[in-house]
Amino acid sequence: FGFRGSQEVSLALFEGPIMVRYGVTLLAFFILRTKVVLADAATDQVAQAFRTHSQVSWGSDFPYASLLAHTTSFCYKKLVNDTSCCLDQVMSPGVTGRKVHRNGTHWNCGPTCQDAQKGPRGDDMLWIPDGADCKTPRILYIHGGSWMYGSPTGLGYDKLATKLVALTGAMMMFPDYPLIPIANYTTMLATAVKALNWLADYVPEGCSPDDEVPLFVAGDSSGGGTALSLALMLNKKPQLLPGKSLAGCFFFSPWTNLKCNTPDYYTNAFASIVDDQTFVNSSGKVYVGDVIFHGHPNEDSGGFQINAEAYVGKWQLLDDPVASPLFADEAELVNPALPPMYFVVGASESILGDSVLVSQKIASYGHTVHVDVFEGMWHVFPMYSEGCGFGQELWPAVHALNRTGEWVKFVASTWKLPREQSNGLPIIGWVYDQSLELREQWFSYTAPTRFTRAGTTCVAPGLAKHFSGVFDAASAFGLSWPVQLAAAALWGALTTMAVQATAKCAWRQRYFSLPAATMPLIGNGERWMDA
Repeated sequence: FGFRGSQEVSLALFEGPIMVRYGVTLLAFFILRTKVVLADAATDQVAQAFRTHSQVSWGSDFPYASLLAHTTSFCYKKLVNDTSCCLDQVMSPGVTGRKVHRNGTHWNCGPTCQDAQKGPRGDDMLWIPDGADCKTPRILYIHGGSWMYGSPTGLGYDKLATKLVALTGAMMMFPDYPLIPIANYTTMLATAVKALNWLADYVPEGCSPDDEVPLFVAGDSSGGGTALSLALMLNKKPQLLPGKSLAGCFFFSPWTNLKCNTPDYYTNAFASIVDDQTFVNSSGKVYVGDVIFHGHPNEDSGGFQINAEAYVGKWQLLDDPVASPLFADEAELVNPALPPMYFVVGASESILGDSVLVSQKIASYGHTVHVDVFEGMWHVFPMYSEGCGFGQELWPAVHALNRTGEWVKFVASTWKLPREQSNGLPIIGWVYDQSLELREQWFSYTAPTRFTRAGTTCVAPGLAKHFSGVFDAASAFGLSWPVQLAAAALWGALTTMAVQATAKCAWRQRYFSLPAATMPLIGNGERWMDA
């Protein structure tokens, strides 16, 4: 079987004389046979190792040392005990923040307001990088907190702001929008529209009102959902932002499905696995699933839905196509003015589907969408980049922030060019933590941070056709079969290099794409993926 398979491979690749084909066939056969023998030997060794050590108890550090980075496991333990802990504490240098008072934004966080920052509220924070000029991009960022908590400087948002400003080179505005129960979806969205118009019309000293600058909308968690609602609203009603348009949007773990019924509420539910017999030197606990929200799937889904109902005002609006973007339809998504988008989400989140499903739906209408799903990460994990107090950075969070910075720079540099159309699928990357030494052999690349426009860099496939002419030329000139074999070897080596270059280029550009679901849909699932 190995010989016949090798012969088919050689016949598919070469069209030269039969001696060359059989030479390649024999070479391929011996290589395959050697690999099979080595693989069988390795399998026997692994099986024997398991038999030998099946009764041995592991030390307390086994699962985290081998399967998770120490920083990640440290964060897990801290967050399970206190979900409000561990946010970043350090401000990035080279960024200046100042309060902005706009007329009509005042509100009061009184007794019914659940946020810790009581009293008069409503002033925004504007963060500006050193060296900003008249062309510096601008980002309106809507903070999270279940629409009940948070402020431009609370819950770690001042630290996040300085990191993003330093990495993107953009100025960022954080509006202090009124929270539940003082406000609801309608008033919050109206507040966001006014803030965006102010940011778009802002004229720094020495600049002109006619200066064109890239304008972004962003947010996390509940604020990410509102930011996406804002983008959809502007797509339907561009007159709300007269004379301007969005260059792009990015989101960290956005809440886009107010029905709260995506399957990840179940499959990513938090659990503590206990094995006191194997892990003899510890309590034997390991944590899986969502380390931020610890409830039963029904408890989390139901509690989130109650929160969402308080946001929109009545349960009938939980599937409103703007308030709950997962239910957006043609009216919100067909307009080609919808800007490119970038989603960052943790693979262990209860609301993982809120990013993946909505990105699939948006891309199905031809819009460009990038999604990075980070292995083992929790809700809005980029805000924990310093490592939860462990003393080492959290690699996935740092990488996510770097990717965000590069994405904003890329979009800002290309926003005036004709917008690319997607092939109907989002560009989804599943990102594994590359900081573990034990994983070095997994990766033949460094996880990419840069973005490129499709079709601009991956040119290697065309080289293979030119290299095939080497063998044809050798045969046409009547050269001896050893020379022909050498020519074939040269062609094979060069073709292999071309294919490898293409693969690496394609990875840098796209990671890999996941197709939209094709299973039969039930109930509301039809509205998630009707395109």
